Amino acid sequence: MATTSIVKSASPYGNKKTVQSKFSAGDIKLKLKGYVELPMNKLKDIEAGDDIRYMTNNAFKSGGRIKSNKFPEYIVIMNVFKKLSWCVQLRDPTLKVWIKTKQMREKEQEKKKAILKMYDEGKLTKKK
Repeated sequence: MATTSIVKSASPYGNKKTVQSKFSAGDIKLKLKGYVELPMNKLKDIEAGDDIRYMTNNAFKSGGRIKSNKFPEYIVIMNVFKKLSWCVQLRDPTLKVWIKTKQMREKEQEKKKAILKMYDEGKLTKKK
């Protein structure tokens, strides 16, 4: 899948604040639902296809899907909707990472499919 480097594309934000910079603590907590904090000594275990959220310099970033892990230097992340990619430096001492592995995401999808199937079969009803 071809993506455009965020460095090579003009930022549509200029000097304006991004949506992420306006997130409250509650917003961040919701964004981290389903993600687990990854200890720094496990950064090498991040695999292509995993989803991450991260924080640098106390600024929360929504993250994206891992394209490649170039441990110990950096990871390449992509926004699967906008087809943009960027790097995050793994040596940044302020870096904090939360992960949802590809396997976790697939398991979550299977649960959702099972619930939808039960609903379609009339075994579940929608609450009003």
